[in-house]
Amino acid sequence: IFKQTTMIIEPLSLDEAYLDVTHLNEDPSEIAQQIRQQIKDERGLTSSAGISSNKMLAKIASDWNKPDGQYQIRHEDISSFMLDLPANKIWGVGKRTEEKLDSMGVTSCKDLQSIDLPILHQKFGKFGVSLYQLCRGNDDRAVITNRERKSTSVVRTFKININQINEAKTKFKSIILELKDDITTNHKDRKLKSAFVKLTFSDFHKTSTEKKSDKINSELFNELLINSWNRGKGKSVRLIGAGVRFEPKKSESDLHQMNLFE
Repeated sequence: IFKQTTMIIEPLSLDEAYLDVTHLNEDPSEIAQQIRQQIKDERGLTSSAGISSNKMLAKIASDWNKPDGQYQIRHEDISSFMLDLPANKIWGVGKRTEEKLDSMGVTSCKDLQSIDLPILHQKFGKFGVSLYQLCRGNDDRAVITNRERKSTSVVRTFKININQINEAKTKFKSIILELKDDITTNHKDRKLKSAFVKLTFSDFHKTSTEKKSDKINSELFNELLINSWNRGKGKSVRLIGAGVRFEPKKSESDLHQMNLFE
């Protein structure tokens, strides 16, 4: 479906991708609406979309109206939008970086914008330079069409939040089956490194658990689901995802080296 619109596609997971439609010279919001309608008509599935001028903002926008909507951050609105955005929404900001920012009194992008570049570089190294740009809504990463997939996952966002672990386990079965099918169909030449489960709670807080594994193991995934669920301490869940990470592919030079020393 995506390829009927553009060939500039960067897959992120089984059901998520970046599309560059700049060259089409059409209203991107209308393009997104058409794609979402086609997905609903042909696959019977709801979908969400984020539209903006770069990858970070498009990703943030895609979370705004899940599971069946879209949101656009227009170029002229970026500056005001970024002021109220939590700093942990910035691409690349994980738990450790968030904790470090908290210790500096930084919780929003507005706070981050008040810190001079030399200080950010001193505190975070090269990533500090990126933070300086990203907190202002600047992201120059290109849509990469041929990058090596590091992981694949299946994610479900529910219209009605899940309150009971048994209901979550029931929904989870179809997620794991779809993940297995994806790996068998699209990644059968890849060696698995680890398995992970991620949840988003009703208050939009997220958590994930991960464990090393070289195969799809339903018992392991259920263990990860329970561990993630327990972190919510009774909160209902709006999103469940399961996935695997791959070992890096051997390059031709690596294979040649191996042959030399056999």
